[in-house]
Amino acid sequence: DKKINFHEFVKNYFTSEGVNEFENFAQTLIVPFKNAIAYCFDLQSESVPKEEQNVQPQEVVLHQENIDQKPENKLIEEEKLQKLKDFMAKANLICSQMKSELLSGAKIKADLKNDALYLLDIMIECTTTMDIKNFSAYTVAIDYVTRPIKSLKFLAHELRQILAEYYI
Repeated sequence: DKKINFHEFVKNYFTSEGVNEFENFAQTLIVPFKNAIAYCFDLQSESVPKEEQNVQPQEVVLHQENIDQKPENKLIEEEKLQKLKDFMAKANLICSQMKSELLSGAKIKADLKNDALYLLDIMIECTTTMDIKNFSAYTVAIDYVTRPIKSLKFLAHELRQILAEYYI
């Protein structure tokens, strides 16, 4: 739990004769980083002096050239997107079935039913927004909440199975 004091850090590592240490810090770290970001996103900042705008970080240029040289990268990204869409369609169907089962089940405790319905609503929203990270987290939660509900056991298992298949 060691904390770094910013002022001490700047004074220790960026002190130079005739130059303000904070200016030296900004010129050494912040400006090159800002320029690299501006270059990556094709932005031209008005606050960047013209001589600094022409500086292009070599790593970024090489990385961009590598991407441009490999057309299969676009194909891989399209395949990943299609895999995500297929998964989310299946997951949406299973979550909707689980929700229908909950709404038709009369013997389920009200608190448990409300918790599960709440989670399923969020999970269905995650499927429409393609939010795989949150969906994965809510899958663990819905699995835990629906364990006592025997009518949802198969659907919960199926949901876990398609999630595992997506990540494999």
